[in-house]
Amino acid sequence: MFILGVPLGFLSGFLMLQGYWYLSIIIMFLILLFLKQLITSLGIRFPKRASHRFFMGAELVLTWLVFWIIFLNPPPLHLVSGPQVSTLQEMESGKFVNLTATSSNHYSVDTQSVDLRMYVYYVKPISSVSVSYYIEGGNPSQVNTVSSTYTQPWVYFNLSGTVGQVDVVTVRAVGSNGIVGSDTFYLSF
Repeated sequence: MFILGVPLGFLSGFLMLQGYWYLSIIIMFLILLFLKQLITSLGIRFPKRASHRFFMGAELVLTWLVFWIIFLNPPPLHLVSGPQVSTLQEMESGKFVNLTATSSNHYSVDTQSVDLRMYVYYVKPISSVSVSYYIEGGNPSQVNTVSSTYTQPWVYFNLSGTVGQVDVVTVRAVGSNGIVGSDTFYLSF
């Protein structure tokens, strides 16, 4: 069962990465449905006791699941997730301190011009980082690009606003493999 479960797990992971996740479930269902014929065609004696048949099927399913997970997760083989963009900080008295969200992804600053930075991490090199914003309630298609500097692992940028203005800010990072990661937050002046 282990020898059958390993290639099924890898095949399921590959199909999922290609966007055909439903095929891996159909294949697993068909294998379980025709398990007795498959086992006997391989020259293995199929167990007579129900508990042995159950454990044989359980071993196949668990082996399939373990190798499917292994295929999807290790960065040395491939990478599915994008760069991580998090931890908004502002310059205060010559040092950067974490900003505390007033609610989900909403931050408030006391000054009209603020130096900010965000943490950008990825297992592969970052090829580009961009920062853009638009005024909340305004036209989202009128996006303003902000001058930024990426010094691993931080992207530094400055935003200026007027009191009462809320900016919708997006920090977007692209890995050397083309996978994108981003974070959007609201900044109140």
